[in-house]
Amino acid sequence: MILSAAAASSAPAIDPTFQILLTVFGAALVTALAGFAGAWLQGRREHARWVRERRYDAYVGAMQVAERWRHLRATGNATVATVTSKDASEAERAVALGKLGDHIEVAESLRADVSDAAAPLELLGPASVVDAFNAMTDAYGSDDEEASETASTAFIATMRKTLRIDE
Repeated sequence: MILSAAAASSAPAIDPTFQILLTVFGAALVTALAGFAGAWLQGRREHARWVRERRYDAYVGAMQVAERWRHLRATGNATVATVTSKDASEAERAVALGKLGDHIEVAESLRADVSDAAAPLELLGPASVVDAFNAMTDAYGSDDEEASETASTAFIATMRKTLRIDE
C-alpha cells in the first residue's frame, strides 16, 4: 500500500486552470460536432423531401399526359371507325375525316408532351417508374382496354410505392 501511495504521488498533477479549459473546449468541440451532425441529417431529410415533392409533381404530370393520350386514342379510334364504316353517310364521313385531321394534329403535339412528361421521370427515377410509364403508354397505344387498365394500375402502384404512400 505504501508503494501505491508513492506511485500516486509521483503522477503529475493537472493544473486546475488547464482542467477547466480542457472541459470548456471539449464541451465546445462536442457541441460543434453534434451541430454539424444535426445539420447534415437535416440536409438529408430536406433533400429527400424535395425529391419526393418533385417526383410527385412529375408523376402527376405524366399521369395527366398519359390519360390525354388514352382519351385521344379512344376518340381517334371511334373517328377512324366512322370514316371507314360502310354504314356511315358521306356527310358523316366528311365530318369524321375533318375530326381525324384534328386528332392527328393533337397527337403530334401530345407526342411531344409525352416526351416532356417522361424527362422528369428519367431524372428523378427510379427506373421502375420509367418502365411502368413506358409500359402504360405502350398499352394505351393498343386497342386492348384490359391491358391499358392493367398497365395504368401497375404505374399507379409503382408511383405509390416510390412515394411511400400506404394504401
